[in-house]
Amino acid sequence: MANQNPQSVWTYDLLWAKSLMYMQRALAAPRDSDLFPFWASLSLEFVARASLAQVSPVLLADTSEADGRHLLHALGIEPKVKAYVPKSVQTSDVLTRCEQLVPSFTKEIEVFCRGFVNKRNEELHSGGTPFSSLSTHSWLPRFYEACSVLLQHQKKTLSDFVGPEEAKAAEVMLTAVADEAAKSVQKQINAFSEVWKAKKDDERTAQQLIAKNLARPHLGHVVQCPSCLSPALVTGEDIKQQPPSLEDEVLVVRTAVLPTDFGCDACGLKIKGHSQLHAAGLGGQFTNTSRFDPVDYYAVEEEVEYHPGMEYNND
Repeated sequence: MANQNPQSVWTYDLLWAKSLMYMQRALAAPRDSDLFPFWASLSLEFVARASLAQVSPVLLADTSEADGRHLLHALGIEPKVKAYVPKSVQTSDVLTRCEQLVPSFTKEIEVFCRGFVNKRNEELHSGGTPFSSLSTHSWLPRFYEACSVLLQHQKKTLSDFVGPEEAKAAEVMLTAVADEAAKSVQKQINAFSEVWKAKKDDERTAQQLIAKNLARPHLGHVVQCPSCLSPALVTGEDIKQQPPSLEDEVLVVRTAVLPTDFGCDACGLKIKGHSQLHAAGLGGQFTNTSRFDPVDYYAVEEEVEYHPGMEYNND
């Protein structure tokens, strides 16, 4: 059971609430923004700390002081120390203890979490910007995998953590990670690549020009084709729309999108399904950004389907 003593700042309820607060900040950021993984890394730490606190806040107490002051604090007892400041164990120790305590928290998951937290430390304590070029494909599925395992230990679900819409998308991503059969898409990519290489130079140049003209942001998320390296488009399903925000007198609406389809007009490669896209390295979520005149936006009552102001990954 969780320790409910209000004297301790390491009670389960406090840590769980903080993990939710940071995750809401992450989900409010565009998916291609460095703020998305930054806030998510903070949230992950507190999900892990909450997992330990649910067993006992004592697992979070620093034990370097001989008088056991931090252990006393964890037990809800006020230490006899002037201007006392609670000190908990480092995040790396939290993850190590989770690996020992949480049955499904494997060493592989611990290694991912440690690397993700290290990026956060680099962001905060150095001149580096590790989150600025981090694709959601490289971390988001593993992030949800780690959170899902920790939440299961707490008898909670991803829906409790991120809401039903995001949780549904997360489950799709987790299925993609586990779907070994999806890796067969690499054979398809290699086959199209060989055909592309066999074409004459002038034919390849002409086809790349066509692809460049057709791969426009208002039609989808522009990426590089894994077979021929030409500009290509990824489209997908909306996950969640953020509330409209007024920016420079224009109403901006951002929607997180889960990729489901890819098409290249240069070499002809087409990939369908999130599992296949994930295996091809194209499964990262992205943000669809729409811009409206405020008067027109609020004057229309029915759902807006599409208009030329819609762009993908434009933030």
